[in-house]
Amino acid sequence: MKQIYLREVYLNPNMNFNLNFKFIKFLREKLNEFIYIEKIPYRKGFKTDTSDYSLTLNINCHDKEFEVTGPTIYRKDKEIDSYLNIPYKEISDVKEQAIYLLNYLELGLNKILLDDAFKYDLKNTFSKINHEVVSIDDSSELLIPFKSYEGEL
Repeated sequence: MKQIYLREVYLNPNMNFNLNFKFIKFLREKLNEFIYIEKIPYRKGFKTDTSDYSLTLNINCHDKEFEVTGPTIYRKDKEIDSYLNIPYKEISDVKEQAIYLLNYLELGLNKILLDDAFKYDLKNTFSKINHEVVSIDDSSELLIPFKSYEGEL
């Protein structure tokens, strides 16, 4: 697998998620630093070797229970898209929101990787990423809430 990408956090009206673009990029970089997924396990309908594809995780917050939908395979772009439909929870602290999101990213990857998930030691990997998030200096630009972020995207 080439890389894991995180797409924007999609929200329903009246929902707020404070993670800015730079923080999402930071999470993506950490996922790719700690996890190298060989390929997505075959499912019914898969006819393609996915070892040179990228995995894109689209994050959607809503008012229902957690579910993973997809995957959708884009052979031309060599990309596999899955949606992580995360239950919305109002959290004002950016670090707490990040930990909340990371918990669902771990659950989602476990569901996507099926029986192969154990190979990647996701629990330990996400523990490392959680630790790095908690260790971010509170004045870091990574923690500027999205609403008030004025930097270059």
